Amino acid sequence: YEIDPDLSDLLQTDKDHETRPWSALGEYAVSTHPIVLSGTLTLESTVGCTFSARVSGSGMTSAVNLPGDLTHTFAELGGTLRFGRTTNSTATVVVNAVNDGTRLLQGTGVALQFPAGKTPVEIPVPEGTWHVFPDADGDYNFNGFETADLTAYSVLPVDTTFNDPAKLGTVKVAAGEGTTVSARVDTVSAPQFVGGAGTLKLAENVCYRALLWIDPSDNSTFYKLNTAVPDYIRAKAAGSVVLTTTYSGNDLVEAFADKRSFQTTRFLRHTRHYDGLKAGTKSDFEDLPHVFPYRVQNSLNGLATFSCGPVGSSRRIQTSAGSLDTANLTPPANPALTGTKFVTMVFGSQNGGGKALVGLSDGALLRSAFTKDDPIAPIVIDAWVDGVKVNPMTTGLSGGWQIISLDVSGHNVNGFGWAKDHTNCGGQNYGEILVFNEVLADAERVSVETYLANKWGLTAQYQGVAAVTEHPAKAFLYGSTGNVEIDGHIQLSGTYSGAITV
Repeated sequence: YEIDPDLSDLLQTDKDHETRPWSALGEYAVSTHPIVLSGTLTLESTVGCTFSARVSGSGMTSAVNLPGDLTHTFAELGGTLRFGRTTNSTATVVVNAVNDGTRLLQGTGVALQFPAGKTPVEIPVPEGTWHVFPDADGDYNFNGFETADLTAYSVLPVDTTFNDPAKLGTVKVAAGEGTTVSARVDTVSAPQFVGGAGTLKLAENVCYRALLWIDPSDNSTFYKLNTAVPDYIRAKAAGSVVLTTTYSGNDLVEAFADKRSFQTTRFLRHTRHYDGLKAGTKSDFEDLPHVFPYRVQNSLNGLATFSCGPVGSSRRIQTSAGSLDTANLTPPANPALTGTKFVTMVFGSQNGGGKALVGLSDGALLRSAFTKDDPIAPIVIDAWVDGVKVNPMTTGLSGGWQIISLDVSGHNVNGFGWAKDHTNCGGQNYGEILVFNEVLADAERVSVETYLANKWGLTAQYQGVAAVTEHPAKAFLYGSTGNVEIDGHIQLSGTYSGAITV
């Protein structure tokens, strides 16, 4: 039990402002400090208990058992918690605040009162009812629940997107009237759905398997220069440096984050340019406006793209810097992407295409010359341009935007906008970039490329041919009514008689 060690603290009750002890497993425990439970906390009290600090559970077995005929108040709940009672009388639990993603089991004889504006999804199980609150992304995590009735299902009252199939667990999900439930499905999870009054959208999105996913059109995934590092007092102390934050009216981009909110954010940073700040000097800090790419608004299909400038510039999207502690400017112990095997991207060669389309730690893709007509790569690798397989040693670029996929197995990607390091930068423009640690099958590659073509307005030039994948995604579908939309290669099983749009 991870409980605050200061056991001298007493519980302040709501009865005449008295302060009296309460017991947990026969000993005094804490009420005014945060409590994290990994097991069971049993309360013995003759008065209602008030927890003035956060109480949270760390797993499916975390539980709180309360005396009945009393009202117990919790200032804040989080994590996963099971509420039970110690007597045959009803125990009432008043919750003033719940964290995003909180999951609470209301056991037999327990009454739960939630704060206004917080409406969870209810799931009946043999032990009672789970109340599941959406996480920060609006997702519900049902993983680990065993429903009480094989025919029972949960109706989601709001638009919801499940990017992680594992969150659905074994719970059957239906879309409520007027709502849309979108779910990514894969070859492993096989989630279950019921065609409700709303719309269910199932998609096999290979993109979510990417090791790194960069999208310049997403405002939340980049930081403008002079905003990523919060403490610029150090910069002023180092010489009152005033940074130029734009280039030709375009925002310079200092840090990048993975597009997926559930993915660990990866700031792609040139750490050496901050070393002078730690030493109390300007050093390379003044060079920052010259090393970062810039974001061009309305560049392609109304979407923003990244530009690394002309060949010979120092601009690049450097992945070898890895995740950076923005408060302390501490580089990570293991900064590089490892095990990279495949890259699919929206690439622009308006500036010639650069010294390499993809930067590798061994510089293996360094081009012999740097115009659009020069070969894509100097080595034999599998390459596709707009869905068509090409010989990269004899195929050039268009001078415009193209969807390009490269099999880089045996090489580690360390950046975009250079061939290997800061001595060979510039000449590339990028839309969306996806890096995988697996070689995509043709059907998987076409799925990713088709997504990019549709989003970036390149369908007219894209020539990829869809193929049936050997291992389709799986989902179970039940019900006698509803509207289901299918996107991708998905194997459906179950008993269903509603409308399916493919």
